[in-house]
Amino acid sequence: MFKKNVIKFIESQFFKIKTGKMLFRSLVLSLEGLGKSVRRGFKTAETIACIFKGDIPVKSTVSQMIEVGWRLLP
Repeated sequence: MFKKNVIKFIESQFFKIKTGKMLFRSLVLSLEGLGKSVRRGFKTAETIACIFKGDIPVKSTVSQMIEVGWRLLP
């Protein structure tokens, strides 16, 4: 809710032209997508690090990967 209010405030103050609003929305959506990708990357790296440190058993990880991969096949 707060984020939407901030975006609307910025749009109302700085982007009176319709094209400016479209560009601003595109920029915000792009940055949100980039942020989500970076968070996923960190989670993936954290998981891989836990596997190599021994916090997560390799055998169960491989069996989970096989199970999930097999179920993805149509």
